[in-house]
Amino acid sequence: MGANGSGKSTLVKLIARLYDDYDGEILINSISISDYDMTFLRSSIGVVLQDCMVFNVTIAENVLMREFANEKDEDIVKDALGQVGLLDKCLSLPNGIHTIIGREYSEDGAMLSGGEIQRLALARAFASDYRLLILDEPSSALDAYSEYVLFNKLRNKINNQTVIVISHQLDKIQFADRIIVLKDGEVSQVGTHKELINSSGEYAELYKTQQVNNDSK
Repeated sequence: MGANGSGKSTLVKLIARLYDDYDGEILINSISISDYDMTFLRSSIGVVLQDCMVFNVTIAENVLMREFANEKDEDIVKDALGQVGLLDKCLSLPNGIHTIIGREYSEDGAMLSGGEIQRLALARAFASDYRLLILDEPSSALDAYSEYVLFNKLRNKINNQTVIVISHQLDKIQFADRIIVLKDGEVSQVGTHKELINSSGEYAELYKTQQVNNDSK
């Protein structure tokens, strides 16, 4: 976590090898990411960015991030959409989960709101068992209750996965096994929520500020 401009999103993109121009080394399981086969790396790391991207293909293909193959895929897609609260919306469309997103190629294409696009991007996390899942402010367009429900479902889904959640809002990360605080592009603190609020530093100050703001609402 960290304030805006602290380097959170840049770090995410470096881990996912969206950027390759950097000094030093990034290791996964003690192996440099530059030594991994790119196809293996892409299939092992899932990334949901704040600025979610959807493609002019079907909803199912957007969730799977590949071609739709069979009935098993249909079950996977419907379950993922149900987890993020988007299934009823998708089933109401002309071609259900096979409706194309956008109207560039089809006049029956679905036009989604910002919140629906974020839900669709989050559905990808439920549809795949990535070894490493990175969520960069993935629910900024959702209301507080929807956000709470989604994060609880995601926590229940996690099984033998490493999940990195990027946020500047402490309520989303306080249950993490380890919290890393970034400041001006560098790591300034590392610890659990309890350890960090009981020590002097940016995390404790930010926690107090957010508590005051929440109490004043």
